[in-house]
Amino acid sequence: MIKRRPRILFTIPNLNTAGSGLALFKLLTNLNQEKFDIHVLCLHSKGALFKRFEDFGFKIHILNYTHRMRPILNGLKHCWGISRWLRKNKFDVVYSYHYSADYSEAIAAKLAGSKWVFVKKNMGWFGSSYRAWRLRSFLADSIIIQNNEMKKVFYPKSPKAKLISIGVDTEEYYELEEYPKDLLPFKVTRNTKIIGVVANFVPVKGIEILIDAFNSLYIDHDLRLVLIGDNNNNYGQIITQFVKKLRIPPERICFAGKQTNINEWLNTFDLFVQPSLRGEGSPIAVQEAIASGTLVIGSRICGVEDQISQTPNLLFEPGSTRALSEKIKYVLSLNKAEINLLKLNQKQHLLENYTLEAEVNAVENYLTALTS
Repeated sequence: MIKRRPRILFTIPNLNTAGSGLALFKLLTNLNQEKFDIHVLCLHSKGALFKRFEDFGFKIHILNYTHRMRPILNGLKHCWGISRWLRKNKFDVVYSYHYSADYSEAIAAKLAGSKWVFVKKNMGWFGSSYRAWRLRSFLADSIIIQNNEMKKVFYPKSPKAKLISIGVDTEEYYELEEYPKDLLPFKVTRNTKIIGVVANFVPVKGIEILIDAFNSLYIDHDLRLVLIGDNNNNYGQIITQFVKKLRIPPERICFAGKQTNINEWLNTFDLFVQPSLRGEGSPIAVQEAIASGTLVIGSRICGVEDQISQTPNLLFEPGSTRALSEKIKYVLSLNKAEINLLKLNQKQHLLENYTLEAEVNAVENYLTALTS
């Protein structure tokens, strides 16, 4: 008798072109389709990334699978309805990529007899969502954490926690043989140093700290700053006004907006800065920069600390303009051999711990053990 493949349902609120959706797409397209029967569940079919999932041939389901648990009777009624759908489709594992503290899908999975796991993608826990996170963790059969600090802070004694970091696709992000000069909107010389960042324009990213540090340095150094990301939001407007207030010349700073050829842009950078103000799960932008051959400076927060742990002298205190300025000046003082050694240390650590291949292998082994 042929044993059927374990049926795994990956849940995610949407498949818009956001970081989580792209990370899930990379993971699922590389998982062994002959070993697992993969399904995807989301709340709606909006977004360009949804079509990529469809075109690949994934079995996608659209269902309002989450619900507020207050009033409790309404919440339980909804969970019961979702559990019947899960049971009908015979899912062995429900694998949640939901970033919030919602635990209604956990209840539904339990009622259906499915194992339920979730990926802890951020350092959210305390405050008003504390009780919900505790319930979400209690109901889980297993919890995927993305950095070492999550274990220490949230699950120091829990056997449920399993470290599987997101990994970078080294076939998409790599060092180019030829420098892509035409991308930059300003003139540069052999001595010009390009500092850059790729980020969502949200306050937690601390982009204003980077701009403030750059403002204290560019007059005495031949520097340019490139900011990649969609700045058409409130925070983006705040940042734009901040640059005007500082009177940084437009020939020194570039708001490049949202880009698709990120690897080429990263190859123009001499230095990538991750100025986040508080802990993240496993910031993929740092991995992409290192894979592209760019040296990375990062704030001393969980997630970033793990990824550049082999160059601790390139970490700075989050939120400190002065500390970041000092780190940038330190890098500018190094010779080429010293820079290359730092790059090599970061790259070797990445290849040993943060590749897509390593992530896929870890998830396959994890699912095999969970369903055996």
